[in-house]
Amino acid sequence: MATATLAATRPTADAPTRREPAASDGCEDRALYHCHCGYVFVADVTAGVDCPHCGSAQAW
Repeated sequence: MATATLAATRPTADAPTRREPAASDGCEDRALYHCHCGYVFVADVTAGVDCPHCGSAQAW
């Protein structure tokens, strides 16, 4: 059985020392909701999502 050797790499002077978080305007998770009125929509995952068609609260 062959063994692989992993070489330790060191950051170069040009390499960033830390990663900046990606620009975001809030929630990054979205879900597909199916309302009892028949409307299907995609919305941010939050504790309270209302159907944009009838206004009914959606279970999560």
